Amino acid sequence: DRVTEDDIIGTYALPLSLLSSPGGEGFLPTFGPCYVNFYGSTREFSELPDDYEDLNLGKGEGVAYRGRALVELATTLGQMPDQNVTEIESDNVLRVQKFMRRRKFKLHAAFLNATMVSAIDAPVEFELSIGNYGNKLDDNVPPCSSTTQPTNAVFDGCHYYYLPWGGTKPCVVVDCSWEDISFRLETLNLLLTIVDNLEGNIEQVKIGTKAKLPTPELAQLLMSLLEQLVNDCRKQVALPQQGRHVENNLDKLLRTYRKEELQYIIEEASNLRENATDINEAISEVEGILQRLKNLAQEPQNSMPDVILWMISGDKRIAYYRIPANEVLYSSHPDYIGRKCGKIQSIQM
Repeated sequence: DRVTEDDIIGTYALPLSLLSSPGGEGFLPTFGPCYVNFYGSTREFSELPDDYEDLNLGKGEGVAYRGRALVELATTLGQMPDQNVTEIESDNVLRVQKFMRRRKFKLHAAFLNATMVSAIDAPVEFELSIGNYGNKLDDNVPPCSSTTQPTNAVFDGCHYYYLPWGGTKPCVVVDCSWEDISFRLETLNLLLTIVDNLEGNIEQVKIGTKAKLPTPELAQLLMSLLEQLVNDCRKQVALPQQGRHVENNLDKLLRTYRKEELQYIIEEASNLRENATDINEAISEVEGILQRLKNLAQEPQNSMPDVILWMISGDKRIAYYRIPANEVLYSSHPDYIGRKCGKIQSIQM
């Protein structure tokens, strides 16, 4: 905060389209109680405005976690209230305590290679953080092994540099505590898996069409696509476990809405499987279903902060990469595990 006046350091927009549902059986905007996370420009203090000031205003993807706030939204019909701002009643303060309970999580990453690094003078290290946990600038949380050993980059003989880790690969571990919203993230992962499967199968049919495969083979690809779509949509969304998870009103409404939408998609896909006569028309209908699934595969109450990976040279942060927490969330259920959990990834920063 500069001396002159209060500064905006983070912005969050509540997406009303994800907090409500139109139609006679829909519901008015509702949210929480749930934490929202704020992101902005880098946290290093400067008395002068920097080039990334707009990130604090929500114009673009924030590069640094700034904080969080517990928010609840309810929509009621009727007259406007007499006062725009009132004190929170003590009963409401007690009511939301159960939504603030935390449990421990562990974030682990192993670095295999760091290549194509631009020419730099100072040693290079990587920092992994989630929220305040793991950030070198934060002394309000317990320290952890969140950074790799600073290493001088070596010229690769062509145009770039690399870090000479050799056979000793650095590993980092971040211990953290967050509200257990795994039932939300597991449902999100399930829906994202359905989307990924459908996109891949649509691409296979399009490749077959371009290759001018015989009509029976194209029909078989289409039937396999619809069969997998029906089977995927029949999978059970994750349910909150009593004593472990705490769901709010929007969780219940979204679960009902998603189940209904998935059932509609099952019926449409089954009907298409029985009555489809034209490959191109069928794929056009399937692409419409894909868009509906993409709209379903969004979680407005993801209160677990994103994982942020920073490349640091000396004292300067030079590159970053953000990963949504659900993508690296582990689950014993194969349908609920994050798409990047435990998998080797090539990350461009």
